[in-house]
Amino acid sequence: MDFAKHMSKASLYILENDSYSEGAKRAALSTALVSCEISLKAALELAGHPIKKFDLRVTIWHLW
Repeated sequence: MDFAKHMSKASLYILENDSYSEGAKRAALSTALVSCEISLKAALELAGHPIKKFDLRVTIWHLW
């Protein structure tokens, strides 16, 4: 979960330093999506649902 928090902060940092370029917006969004996916997987693990039970071929990246 700490890594997800750092990724979330990195996303905000990207936008604070370059919020106008298209590349910065994409980088911030990608970083935020990674943070969400890591948090979701960690929450599932903590709730007793091993990640191995899920089909990981379908992730947040497939929704992009």
